[in-house]
Parts: sequence; C-alpha cells; structure tokens
Amino acid sequence: MIKQITGTITEINQISTAISDAIQEQSSATQEIAQNAARAADGTQEVSTKISGVTKTAADSGAIASAVLGAAGDLSTQSDVLRSAVGSFV
Repeated sequence: MIKQITGTITEINQISTAISDAIQEQSSATQEIAQNAARAADGTQEVSTKISGVTKTAADSGAIASAVLGAAGDLSTQSDVLRSAVGSFV
C-alpha cells in the first residue's frame, strides 16, 4: 500500500514538473510573440510616418510644378509681347 502511495506521489510529481515546464515554455513563447508584435507596431508606425512624408513631398512637388507651368505661360506671353514690340520697332 505504501509502495502504491509512493508511486502515485512520484507520478504526480512528474506530472507537476511536466506541467510546470510546459507553462514555462508557453510563457516564453507568449513573451516572444509580444515582443514581435511590439516590433511590428513600431515598424508600422515608421512606415506610416514615411508615407506621410512622401505624400507631403508629392503635394509640394505638384504645387511647384503648377507654379513652374504658370511661370512658363507668363514667359511665353511676355515673349510674344516682346516679339511684337521688336517687330513694330524694326
């Protein structure tokens, strides 16, 4: 009878140790997942910030291109006026 009790206690101890080890492994895996999720969130934030910068740069480039187009139109008009004035002078 004592042998059976000792055997049962040994078996319970082995099972408890196995459960403890499994919990430790799961805790480590959960911690690693949390760290990876945090790194992914940081990366996503960085990408978002860079996309915002690219969007602003594209908008600024569009405004500058529009201003250059307007200046080119003004220059063309002034060129026509100057050509006409030179033609009248000659």
